[in-house]
Amino acid sequence: MFISACAGPPIASPSTAGASPPPPLERADAVGRSYLSTSATESGNSVEWLLEKPLTFRVSDQNGKTVLVVSSPCNALTYKLDYRGANPLQWQTDGTPAQTYLGCFPEASAQEGWLRTLLEKPATRITQSIDEIVVSGDEVEIRGKESGSDDAPTSPDRP
Repeated sequence: MFISACAGPPIASPSTAGASPPPPLERADAVGRSYLSTSATESGNSVEWLLEKPLTFRVSDQNGKTVLVVSSPCNALTYKLDYRGANPLQWQTDGTPAQTYLGCFPEASAQEGWLRTLLEKPATRITQSIDEIVVSGDEVEIRGKESGSDDAPTSPDRP
């Protein structure tokens, strides 16, 4: 029996043509990176308030633990992160956040509640690369680009 084969260059599928994967990020290099949300969808529809009030996501080290600090529409939320995998780097929040406790207007309070519900669901995953962070779960996806700064924007929704 004789088997022969010819191979040519790989052919990109239309869905991946021209797209390049985000640069890999090692777990040790994850800390100290900040991202600003650039888009968000829920059930395929744009989450408009996130376009007007972008979130800041910062991966930090706190007492030897990796945490995600999120500037929500009202308070800063700090979640302990559990490592879930590499290539791309994946995290999941662990429990409820430590947070600042500032009063806020009802609309901002509702937006923060929506965000907390997403971040605290067991099915929610956080995928991090050098230049992007993606928070996804239950038909919600928030994308953020690296901001290059650890400064969180101030919120106009605090009384």
